[in-house]
Amino acid sequence: MSNDNKVDPLKTLAKQAEVGNLAFRAFIKGACEMPDEELDRLVARMTDEVRAGVDCAACARCCRELTPMFGDGDRQRLARRLKMTVEQFKGRCLVYEEDADGRGWRMKAMPCLFLEGGRCSVYEDRPVECREYPYLDKGNFSCRMLTILERTFTCPIVYEVLERLKTHFGFARIDPYCG
Repeated sequence: MSNDNKVDPLKTLAKQAEVGNLAFRAFIKGACEMPDEELDRLVARMTDEVRAGVDCAACARCCRELTPMFGDGDRQRLARRLKMTVEQFKGRCLVYEEDADGRGWRMKAMPCLFLEGGRCSVYEDRPVECREYPYLDKGNFSCRMLTILERTFTCPIVYEVLERLKTHFGFARIDPYCG
């Protein structure tokens, strides 16, 4: 069986949870009486608990499925590491694109060109977006629910934190992701 035909358990669970997640989003944005700051602290605590049980480097789903933006500092740091000019780095590795967040430089290919043997070959110098992913502890959780729901398909940490939050607030949860 080729990898293209494999069933992805995380994507399957995220799809099953989609309708419930949208209802949960409506609750968080409207009926939830918990102050935003308290919700952010709860999400941060749950994120720390879940993250402790997930080896992000071994998962590397984000490296295979997403293309981060590379800020000025990221481009300079990685060009220096790779012993090339910023212009050479952009030409070989990046493409200039516009998305919902604006314009910027993104990795030219998926999976990430720096993913080697399932590990990041530039881990110490990886882009800020990679360092901060999956952005659960960024604050303003309730205002970022749509993008968080999208990340349940890519990141097991996001999926599990959202399921724990739903349980916390009395919503039904889908089975835990054990991949």
